[in-house]
Amino acid sequence: MDSRELEALKEIWRKGGKAPIGALGRTMRISSDYARIILLDIGKKDYIDIDRAGICKITEKGKELLKNRGILDQIAREEKERKEEKSSFAKAAEDRGKPKTITLNY
Repeated sequence: MDSRELEALKEIWRKGGKAPIGALGRTMRISSDYARIILLDIGKKDYIDIDRAGICKITEKGKELLKNRGILDQIAREEKERKEEKSSFAKAAEDRGKPKTITLNY
């Protein structure tokens, strides 16, 4: 599996295990025609199923590939870091809106 195919498989996983071909092309910053070629090739290898509406769904074989390469753990760590960063950003924004308390010693 080449890097573009692996990237497409990761993006499908990040989108909840299923995604439309056009959305994957935009996420990968490639044309939808090129995305279709990549995804059809992945589909021939049974890593994804593509329905008539162009929705790609990751198969058990695709999940196993991501798991065996450690990619599922990597994606989980990235999501956790993103959530922590988002919550710390929200807390910092909330703190900026609060008045500061200064203790004066006389």
